[in-house]
Amino acid sequence: LLASSAPDLACGAGAVASSPCWAVMLAFDAPAGTAWDAEQSTDGPIAWSARNSSKPGRSAPETWVLHASPDWSRDHLEAAPEVVAGALTELFRERTNCPAPVYMAAHRWRYARVERPLGHAFQYDPRLGIGTCGDWHIGARVEAAWQSGALLAAEMLR
Repeated sequence: LLASSAPDLACGAGAVASSPCWAVMLAFDAPAGTAWDAEQSTDGPIAWSARNSSKPGRSAPETWVLHASPDWSRDHLEAAPEVVAGALTELFRERTNCPAPVYMAAHRWRYARVERPLGHAFQYDPRLGIGTCGDWHIGARVEAAWQSGALLAAEMLR
């Protein structure tokens, strides 16, 4: 997007490295049977699993979100969503002994998690009136995205 109109900003964006993440959404017509609502793992294909239906204000059916590890996601980056959903669901079922889901879907985030941020809160070219912001500027957290956007807005309003 930036290459033809703002090559300096494009250069900065090109220096950022991100890892992919396959996410799988599951719904069950019976409880999954786990004693936990969320689990993070540093080994294995599933890096994060969370009972989405346990969040405040949510109810039946029981729903879960699984995030594959960056390595697993890279290895399966171009796989079909239904293949990914099936593979990660089966691994989750082996881990939890849960019943078969009544619904499953997968979504690929090609640039999900910032591995090497730009290192500046934002980029702005006042001559062009173009700026960039986001978590990829300073870190892999939603707070980083908010901070980046707020700082860019403040700069643009100066």
